[in-house]
Amino acid sequence: MSNPGTSAQGILSKAWIISANHGRALLPVADTLNAGDKFGTKLIDEQGNPAPILNTQVYNGADFSFDIYETDIPVLYALLYDLDPASSKFVVRPELLYQCKFTLLVVQYHAQTGKVFQAKLLEQCHLSDASESSARSSDLKVSFKGTATRMTKTKGLGIWYSRVVQPAPKFVTADDVSFVGSSATLAKTPYSVALPGVGGTTENCICAMKNRVRQDSGFTVSGASFSVSTTPSTYDVWDVFTPYDDSI
Repeated sequence: MSNPGTSAQGILSKAWIISANHGRALLPVADTLNAGDKFGTKLIDEQGNPAPILNTQVYNGADFSFDIYETDIPVLYALLYDLDPASSKFVVRPELLYQCKFTLLVVQYHAQTGKVFQAKLLEQCHLSDASESSARSSDLKVSFKGTATRMTKTKGLGIWYSRVVQPAPKFVTADDVSFVGSSATLAKTPYSVALPGVGGTTENCICAMKNRVRQDSGFTVSGASFSVSTTPSTYDVWDVFTPYDDSI
């Protein structure tokens, strides 16, 4: 029998949009944020065989959409344009948004315990549609749609965001962790999780980006220590996303 009293309510969800150089800010979603994976599947047949001989699958990234009130738009565009999130005056130039990739982090909290129920990380997001709607009796609302190269989900775990920088970066945020040489100590120790279908392999880092570009090598995560193989330059920004156990 189900236990709906412990479900994760949307009212307890939070979504952050993360820029290249100015950290993250809470995305004031008006009502619903949708995010879903896309897959391409194909059956391979051969003559003389009544059944397919192979079923293959390709991951095709993810789609997302959300609504936001027009009065909250400055926060969104400031982060898309990689400006100070406190900025409120700018020109929207949609033809230039191709160079404005961003990351989307969504965390849902347990309705009763307040602990993290699940989390989602969408990488290399781009907007694909923005439409405004207004009614005489309601506020102006803008609906955004977009695509991401990858969406990672955790169940029973959270996703911790660390902004790893050299001391005295160009822009300071509350998520900053400073390098000492080529290593930094994360505020939460990552949790090692098993990967599906690969013989018990585990990972303790979901994603690491250097200056907005995903890195698949050149760094290690051991315990709470994050280390890079090359001494970081003065204004390098590493965005590091690690799974963590909220019950500890």
